[in-house]
Amino acid sequence: MARIYQGDASPGTHVFVVGVSKYQHFEHGNEPTQRGELFNMPQLSSAARSASDFAAWMINKYRRSDAELASVRVLLSPSQDEVIHPDIQVRLQQQADFAATRENVERELLAFQRDCDSDTGNVAVVYVAGHGVQLTKTGSIVLLADCGSNDHAQLLHCAIDMAAVHAGFNHANTAQSQYWFVDACRQRPAIASRFENLNGALGLDGPTGSVAESTPMFIAAVTGTQAYGRVNGVTLFNEALIAGL
Repeated sequence: MARIYQGDASPGTHVFVVGVSKYQHFEHGNEPTQRGELFNMPQLSSAARSASDFAAWMINKYRRSDAELASVRVLLSPSQDEVIHPDIQVRLQQQADFAATRENVERELLAFQRDCDSDTGNVAVVYVAGHGVQLTKTGSIVLLADCGSNDHAQLLHCAIDMAAVHAGFNHANTAQSQYWFVDACRQRPAIASRFENLNGALGLDGPTGSVAESTPMFIAAVTGTQAYGRVNGVTLFNEALIAGL
């Protein structure tokens, strides 16, 4: 379980946070694979810390009288020397498994969705940080900690399609106030030229014919560009976001 905060507000604010710095199947990971090497991406040092800082801000400073904090779910895969916010680290130590893998992210995303669907007066807040790729003009796919695993037929099985997840929440029967933050690059990966299609990323199906009242998505990079972070610090997107908050 990745739920590190549980309140009783209804309607309330539900938070879903994912941060990936350590990729176990990429170069210098614990279990590098040929599939992981196809992505030709380095390990990170600021994504998990940035996600933890955002989660800490939500727990310690977020206030909304009509939708107090109701739940916070956090999944992190930090690099070896990455400094996680102490208020989040102590809560994660009580969890059996908080790695940002496909299995964990899918399970907790569905639980988060159920919470958000419980009352249209709820507020949904999502923050996801890690390596990102873009395969379409509007897409934003974030690679998860087990990306490059040999256990799945599709290269992007261990990734989350943020555009598809966002679309799955864009309907009238869930939280009508939503805030989405994607702290990742949006470049087309070199491996895309080697395959006719790259499919398999985690998404959500959503009802048609209705839209949520407010569901903006803020992305760290424009189409085709990189997002940046400070080595062993936080990302520039996170730095600006926390300062603005």
